Amino acid sequence: TTWFDLAMRPLIVELPTLTTLTSFSFTTGNDALGRDPVQWRLEGSVTGKTDWTLLHSTTTDFLTPSARGARTVWFQTSQA
Repeated sequence: TTWFDLAMRPLIVELPTLTTLTSFSFTTGNDALGRDPVQWRLEGSVTGKTDWTLLHSTTTDFLTPSARGARTVWFQTSQA
């Protein structure tokens, strides 16, 4: 699935059951290099309301692969 938002609003994913996220990766898009994430903040919540907890963040630019359709390394979360 591709997600692109010029306004750069948060992407909220709701899972059907309570899930512990211990790692994640992403795959580069099939189009423009400038649309791939280089900085992010990943948060988790039990309710999806106000109890957000920081799981992973980067404040310096990540060297996202330049190849299209390339998977990044797996990032460990604070829940690992």
